[in-house]
Amino acid sequence: MATGEVDCALAGAADAAAHPATFVYLFQAGLLKKGEYPASGSAYLVFESLETAKKGGRHIYTQIENMRLTPSDGGISDPLSERIGRTFAAAPALLLGLKSMDGEGILSICGVDQQKLEVNLNAL
Repeated sequence: MATGEVDCALAGAADAAAHPATFVYLFQAGLLKKGEYPASGSAYLVFESLETAKKGGRHIYTQIENMRLTPSDGGISDPLSERIGRTFAAAPALLLGLKSMDGEGILSICGVDQQKLEVNLNAL
């Protein structure tokens, strides 16, 4: 979108990590703490260029200023896990959607692949 190739894009993820075999694997791999459970989840976001959203008269929640994926220097960081369980694949999309409604700030999440996603958001 920043390059002007498209005016609108749909992105998201779905996760069905609550299958018993998945639970056993995650627990044995040390990816779940005692008393912590995986959960199914999904989130889909519509990203539009600022001009397209304004032209269509749609409410603009926030603007993504910067997004980067870097190696993680820590363990898993998933703020959703205490409320709905770990939603490994869907967590970044869920958190980005929720954070964009809050306005500006930085979203930072570290996944099981030892990578950290950081997104800088500015309220409009």
